[in-house]
Amino acid sequence: MTSKYFIPKYLQNSPIEEYNKKKLTPLPLPAHWNATDSASYITITDDEKLSVEYSGPGRNWVDAASIRSNHFIPVEVGLYYFEMTITNCGQRGCIGIGLSKPGTRLNRMPGWEHNTIGYHGDDGHLYCERGTGRKFGPLYTTEETVGCGINYYDKEIFFTKNGINLGIASKNKFDGEMIPMCGMESLSESVIANFGAKPFVFDIENYAKMIFERAKQREKEEKETTVVQAEVAVNEGIEIVTESVDITANVTGDIIMDENVIQQTDTIAVLPTENTNANESQTANFTNENILDVNLVQPEVNVANIMNLANVTNVANVANVANITNVTNVENIVNAIQENGPPSISITNTENTDLPVINDVNDEILDTNIIQTNSLDSYVNSTIVLVTSTIS
Repeated sequence: MTSKYFIPKYLQNSPIEEYNKKKLTPLPLPAHWNATDSASYITITDDEKLSVEYSGPGRNWVDAASIRSNHFIPVEVGLYYFEMTITNCGQRGCIGIGLSKPGTRLNRMPGWEHNTIGYHGDDGHLYCERGTGRKFGPLYTTEETVGCGINYYDKEIFFTKNGINLGIASKNKFDGEMIPMCGMESLSESVIANFGAKPFVFDIENYAKMIFERAKQREKEEKETTVVQAEVAVNEGIEIVTESVDITANVTGDIIMDENVIQQTDTIAVLPTENTNANESQTANFTNENILDVNLVQPEVNVANIMNLANVTNVANVANVANITNVTNVENIVNAIQENGPPSISITNTENTDLPVINDVNDEILDTNIIQTNSLDSYVNSTIVLVTSTIS
């Protein structure tokens, strides 16, 4: 038997076969027992290296012996299964089937050592990395067939007896490379293994079909979920920007502001403009009940910003401001003005010669777009000193 490229029927057209088609050196699968990875009390008795027999003294557990297959199970296989039929249960029927990591001691039964798991025929117990087992399945003896499988998708190990799945023996405990293992302990015990060259007693083909389809569906759903999460992340990012842009200052009463807000991500700081032409300078002054129809510069509108956009000479007028976004205490601005005096700004037009002058005509509201872009320094030649305390 050529084991290097051996593929059992249930793995044909499976992920491992597709994987091997893309590789110069395909991943081999277990195909027979390995005489060089065996305890001294185990003997291979046929040319195909599938039949093994216990040849030790068989006095008790001290004389236990195990053997492993010629190759480990690659994770890329997704699902792997093998069986062995008991040809002779010997004196006590101390036979075990299981899996182990490479390099574990072989003078132990499967499951007794760390990184091993085994289902034993003499007591029906499951042994998992310790010398004491737990009740798991029925006993098995001569002419009965037991199997062991590993599902890498769900990180599950399961056992079968005479074609019946006994259920999950281990979950989320073993992963990575595992090796089929057989152990024996008493005189005349013997088994013959089937690594897939012949039909299995257990219907592994339908079982594998179900596992592979479920894994494919899960992979598809995970990809769709990833796409949805990416879209949500992008949309949330857009919403955040939109929210910062859409913040509106609504003002009622005698003082009215235009509902245009220009987003400014940095803290507002107006720097002097170089090379200012005095002839093109136009100043906006605000007194009493006349206020410029302004484009607010900062998304988080606060009283301090409004103060610095106008030369407020009548403190009482400030109290007319209402429904300003993020402003809940107008009284604080009055206190700030009383303490610091009325701030003023002088906005110089260096690029737009059409910038209109604010005329103080009764209560007329002038719709002027003084600040049109984020290039604030293009229009201002004086520094605005912001009120540092946040009005909450």
